[in-house]
Amino acid sequence: MRGRFHSQHQTQIENETAIADLQHAVAIDPSFASAYADLAQTYVWRFFLFAPERKQWEEKAYVAAERALTLDPDLAVAHVARGRLLWTPANHFAHANAIREYRWALDSDPTLDEARNQLALIYCHLGFFDQALQEAKQAVLTNPHNKLAAYRIAQTLAFRGEYQESLAVLRGIPEQVQPSLVGYQTAWVLFNLGKKDEAAAKIVELLTHYPKDSGGLFNSVQAVLAASAADERKMHAKIKLAIEKGKGFGHFHHTAYHIATAFALIHKPEEATKWLEAAADDGFPCYPLFAADHNLDNLRQDAAFIEFMEKLKHQWAGYKSLF
Repeated sequence: MRGRFHSQHQTQIENETAIADLQHAVAIDPSFASAYADLAQTYVWRFFLFAPERKQWEEKAYVAAERALTLDPDLAVAHVARGRLLWTPANHFAHANAIREYRWALDSDPTLDEARNQLALIYCHLGFFDQALQEAKQAVLTNPHNKLAAYRIAQTLAFRGEYQESLAVLRGIPEQVQPSLVGYQTAWVLFNLGKKDEAAAKIVELLTHYPKDSGGLFNSVQAVLAASAADERKMHAKIKLAIEKGKGFGHFHHTAYHIATAFALIHKPEEATKWLEAAADDGFPCYPLFAADHNLDNLRQDAAFIEFMEKLKHQWAGYKSLF
């Protein structure tokens, strides 16, 4: 139970504590299938958020998930663990397969709020916003303490362009739940609301407390702020930092999207489209977002961007068959 508690707060210290507790649990009882399932998910967060260069965490996650399924093939949380492992850079963000695992789990146990949160995560990244909101809201109703599901609501609202509503949700989430995501999303929403000074101050605050900037999210938002001020020298410097800090992390696709936005704002369509393609290939093929985002308006007449969007639209239509 302590392991589960700490795993709900995605900071490195909490993650380490959760791993230690869950490892202790399976050491006490090697037949404890649900503990193996929780341990597998905690290992995934370890390499997804904090240590992508250390491949042993991916191996440990795979072994723990398979151990849980071997002990109990019908265990719903074990299928959640497998779904979480599938939706990683190492597995090329296998959207459809992960969705199937989460749906299997929910068919077996509709009360699994984390399965709904993870399902909402994928729906949001694919651009199925109504479905994402439905799952995330149900997760919060089932478990009001699932603050990551609350974050998912805020993220989805932001992707739909409902920035004021997104900000209201974000301000109700303790930042320590997931500092990188809650913090960067708050800054991003403020930027899109035209509150650039507040957005810039928020990023400075985040970098003061979390200078590692795992995933490069903070520096990539600074790149967008610099681009919006036509400061190309600063923009390029922040992009370089974002790439250095972010490559390999699970959320780098958001960094890539911000880099694309920065290039779009300074009328560099070739570079912008290249980074949008990188974001899409790395787990974020969000056609509805890219089609509506006003920050990308400078690309709308570019031939390469139009071709990319046609391919992405076709892919998105294919994912609709999942529903």
